[in-house]
Amino acid sequence: MSDTSSGLKISHSLMIFFVIVCTIFLPAILAIWLLSLSIRTHYGGINVVTPMRWLLCTGLPILLAIRGLHKHSLSLSGAIAALFVGFTLTIANYCFMTSMIVFFLTSSKLTKFKADKKRVQEEDYKVGGSRNWIQVLCNGGFPSAMAILYMMDYGIGESPIKFSEHGFYVSSWLSVAVLGSISCACGDTWASEVGSVMGNGSTILVTTWKKVPPGTNGGITSVGTVASAFGGLIIGITYYLTMYLTCPVESQQWPIIFTGMISGLFGSFIDSLFGATLQYSGFNDITKKISNSPGQDVRWISGVNIMDNHAVNAITCFISGFTAPVIFRIICLVLT
Repeated sequence: MSDTSSGLKISHSLMIFFVIVCTIFLPAILAIWLLSLSIRTHYGGINVVTPMRWLLCTGLPILLAIRGLHKHSLSLSGAIAALFVGFTLTIANYCFMTSMIVFFLTSSKLTKFKADKKRVQEEDYKVGGSRNWIQVLCNGGFPSAMAILYMMDYGIGESPIKFSEHGFYVSSWLSVAVLGSISCACGDTWASEVGSVMGNGSTILVTTWKKVPPGTNGGITSVGTVASAFGGLIIGITYYLTMYLTCPVESQQWPIIFTGMISGLFGSFIDSLFGATLQYSGFNDITKKISNSPGQDVRWISGVNIMDNHAVNAITCFISGFTAPVIFRIICLVLT
């Protein structure tokens, strides 16, 4: 694709995106805000979003979606999905917002890391990632659902993690579930994008420990494993610092950092396990690339053709989200 045609495609996508934002997204959000204001005026008991928070939860997702379109990190459908995911996480809790932003920015950058080498390895590789709405919801759908439940239980705003206090138990569980899910997505992305192109090239299948070509579903490397832990760690640090700045509390919150790191490592492992068993991996003797579906001239390496990468990501984020609160409490018991 030439630079001119690529530029025209981006301009067309941006125009459609602005039309959707101006005709659907912003009017809907404004209507909700005015409705909540009217209900509180007449009946009371409802928290109305402050103008500053309203500005952030609408303006920030729009800016990030535009950046994603411009950088080819998001397709048009991906940008629209990211708009609603970003709005939900931002209005619920700033800790959710900053964690997702760090995941989005770092994963977008790493997707382009050593792109030429990835293009040689994978048949389905896309320049810049260009995540569509399915990919966005597979990574952001579970955190968004937990954020909605969080608002139903606690309301809008930041809350401390206090499992020991009855009034904070549910909100703490949901908050850590969001942290674990995003940490899992970040850790798995870091592992995939870094591990496949760095190190000594020794990729082994997580189920058999036999050497496989780089890019094989379920293949792990020592560099990728370390990267997954760091990916989760950076989300844990981000969540902790945001909470420290927005919600000063007396109780210790530092286990959040280690929960993020372990969730990133655990999520990457689970993703590899599903990838090695429920995803198909083959080697195309003609293109000399990894293929994710059976076909002519494709030699089987591992797995069966039951799930694609989107389904594996969604299930992994779901599992990591539900196990993160358990991890957090274990860390508290062991280290405090």
